[in-house]
Amino acid sequence: MKARIAALVALACSCTLDVGTPPGLAACDPSGNCPDSFTCVEDTCVPEQPTGSTCAIAIGAGEEHSCAVRSDGTAWCWGKNDHGQLGDGTTIDRLEPVQVAGLTVKITAIAAGSLHTCALDTSGGVWCWGQNSHGELGDGTMTDARMPVPAMNVGSASQLTLGYEHTCVVVGDGVECWGYNGAGELGDNTTTTRGLAMPAMITGVVELSTADETSCAVRTDGSVWCWGEDINGELGDGLKKNDGMPKPIASIAGATHVAMTEQGGCAQTGSGVACWGADGNGQLGDGVDDGAGQLTPVLTSVPVTLVKMMGGDQHVCGITGSGDMWCWGNGYNGRLFDQDDGDHPAPTKVYANVAGIAAGGQHTCVLTTSNAIDCDGYNSHGQLGDGMRTTQPTPQTLALPSGAVLQPSGDYTCAIMGDASAQCWGWNQNGELGDGTFTSRGTPAPVSLLGIQQIDGGYDFACAIVTGGAVYCWGYDEQGSLGVNSDYDAPLPQHVALPMPAKKISAGRAHACAVLMDGSLRCWGYNSDAELGDGTTDGTSTPIAVDMGSGSDILPAATDVTCGYDQTCALLADSTVACWGANYSGELGDGYNEDILETPQVVPALANVQAVYSQGGTNCALLADHTVWCWGYNGEGEVGVGNTNGQGVPVQALDNVTQLAVGDSEACAIEQDGSLWCWGDNSVGEIGDGTYDERDAPVKLGLTGVTNVAASDTHVCALSSAGYQCWGFDQWGQLGDGVVDYLAVRGVNLPCP
Repeated sequence: MKARIAALVALACSCTLDVGTPPGLAACDPSGNCPDSFTCVEDTCVPEQPTGSTCAIAIGAGEEHSCAVRSDGTAWCWGKNDHGQLGDGTTIDRLEPVQVAGLTVKITAIAAGSLHTCALDTSGGVWCWGQNSHGELGDGTMTDARMPVPAMNVGSASQLTLGYEHTCVVVGDGVECWGYNGAGELGDNTTTTRGLAMPAMITGVVELSTADETSCAVRTDGSVWCWGEDINGELGDGLKKNDGMPKPIASIAGATHVAMTEQGGCAQTGSGVACWGADGNGQLGDGVDDGAGQLTPVLTSVPVTLVKMMGGDQHVCGITGSGDMWCWGNGYNGRLFDQDDGDHPAPTKVYANVAGIAAGGQHTCVLTTSNAIDCDGYNSHGQLGDGMRTTQPTPQTLALPSGAVLQPSGDYTCAIMGDASAQCWGWNQNGELGDGTFTSRGTPAPVSLLGIQQIDGGYDFACAIVTGGAVYCWGYDEQGSLGVNSDYDAPLPQHVALPMPAKKISAGRAHACAVLMDGSLRCWGYNSDAELGDGTTDGTSTPIAVDMGSGSDILPAATDVTCGYDQTCALLADSTVACWGANYSGELGDGYNEDILETPQVVPALANVQAVYSQGGTNCALLADHTVWCWGYNGEGEVGVGNTNGQGVPVQALDNVTQLAVGDSEACAIEQDGSLWCWGDNSVGEIGDGTYDERDAPVKLGLTGVTNVAASDTHVCALSSAGYQCWGFDQWGQLGDGVVDYLAVRGVNLPCP
């Protein structure tokens, strides 16, 4: 039976599925079947998720890490660990649970903040670890701790809740807090940061919830009192004014539970569930997703009574007495447990048999009634505990035959093989992979096109030149980016009609351009910022000639072209560069002389250029003397000059360079000794130096013998003496390592005693 199903899958997707490989290799067969140990999710065969271990008694979730307490009183954590927030004595991310080290007491509860974690022991003692830049660990220092340290001067605590950089506990019927206090989040009517516990000015507390820089408490009389940041109406008092003195929300009565989000809160009241604050993603739960927000509470459409509640950055979940879980707000990456990544302004019942909830920044974990842990949502650092992650800050090996030429683009990657065929992998919801499907893939799949000489990918579409100079495009086409006079996405290559063969092709955010054999340029697609260079801002779904001037003002013929986010640059026959389109961040290199330029203009003071590259709002040029000069947007340091100031004219970033690659917010260069240097945004590990720290100046990677490098929006690929490797964002399999983060609940394999 296994062989028969595997054969059906192979026929369905023109590839072979080896059940020993990671997910994302093949589509389900037409009947939705997959081989043994695989299940069909979104038309793709992915490994069946293991059932979570059944020995957890408590859970916690932070920004990008998760924790649990086991039945034997030990604490375990997994996910991001750059500040030691996992408590295992290291700063190494963990994709599965590891035991918190050094605890000699039994733990009963655990909570996670942005970058720190705290736990309660059986005597009410508090232990904390991780980031401590503002005293959030409560040990009287400002020094990070990779293993638990006792919080000092704390009474016997019964509840524990963590904010962005502060910690609060319930002691008796009062509250004690410590850490950052810039918005008054410690509740002591000051803004003084404290490294030791101090009483908040409130009593009669039965439940406490903290998020970001705000706390709210339910008191014995059913009122809800809040303090701290109030930029978005988090305090629910209608004032939008930070306040370090706890004050009641006047319109709430009969409250039993409260849950804070990053920019607001919700409470189970005598009249139902009421929410307040920001509403950019439906987190008010009132069925309206207009982004307006509410400075005072409004009733949600939750039709049941909730007995537990928890808020993440932009979502809220609650449990009924029968164990049903209801959620609302931002559902991106599946954090609401319903396999849907859209906003949910109306509360929805999403899961059953739930005993506890831990809502992290962009993920959610639940403790089931059988003491198992299930998680779903964003998995950047392994916070779902399933042994996978969707960002890779170090190079990952990619199995490709020798001679392949890599071209990462958007959230996918393509490679031209030695036989002039191509394979692509990664995000494919718009047909970007050109394989005739809309199935995202974690490993290479063949493009339905042969004789490929060049391939270039835009944000969600790709174009190629084949033998003879014909151009084909495929993928997303709403803005006319495919150049075929259609507004339908195309999962198979479509022929673009040009007046003569092309020799170069480039794809941008939603436009593309080709250099024809006579050196003229044709562009098509989105044109609101004049990126097509035809003298207008009118978009077109068929190729149109770029206006290169006339008479004595005519520009030299183009030899290459590169498309950025909303700008385009061309390398000219005289080794100068001309750019056109958006100039809001200095993309045209003329010192911000205009917001947009509808026709090409030579970049001043830039000569002897060998190659030019554009992505995002940044452009870089490689000169004949091996220097690299960059200009344009520099918000994450992508110009590479040691700062994040926009650069309206070219500035030198590097020398001794033989090849250059520019991504949406990062860039890399190969130097003459075969070393690789990268700079720019690093929020998903796209620099490849093992960190997530922004680099506004080039840093040297550990690769040697590098001969080729290419960059996309959020990932980079290179060929070195170690072979083909990719790093950065990997949610949709764009690194080719088999990882595809489908919207599926994961069972956490917590080792049981």
